[in-house]
Amino acid sequence: MSRRYLYAHAWDNAASTALWVMFNPGTGETEERRRPTLERCIEWSKSRGHGSLVICNLTSLRTKAAKQVPLQESLSEEVNLLACKHGRMLASETFVAWGSAVKLRKVPMALIATLKGALCLGITNHGQPRHPLYVRSATTPHLWCAEHY
Repeated sequence: MSRRYLYAHAWDNAASTALWVMFNPGTGETEERRRPTLERCIEWSKSRGHGSLVICNLTSLRTKAAKQVPLQESLSEEVNLLACKHGRMLASETFVAWGSAVKLRKVPMALIATLKGALCLGITNHGQPRHPLYVRSATTPHLWCAEHY
């Protein structure tokens, strides 16, 4: 079982960093596949003046698709929470964007508290912050209301 706690990508080391917290356990970079989610996060980050991004996922487990993450997989793994806190310290702007794949899972209160003040790209019908693949580029990010959890 493979795990990843943070993923970073930089294109301008002199500029700020954006943190993206998602439910995106992909393995694309090790399989040399196209990574549409990463491409969209880079596009969003660049449009907001950032020169790098850090991605942290709600779970550290890596799979080819989010639906392959077992429901019993913990979203409250301590090392993963620490990685999200570290990513938050590195970033000047944080986005929550895990989408509806999380609707049957409980996001831990410790993580919600860590992400207070983050931005989102909208809210799904299930009340989750929208995933960047399913949002128009012209969308204006807005403050995520962590209090709804």
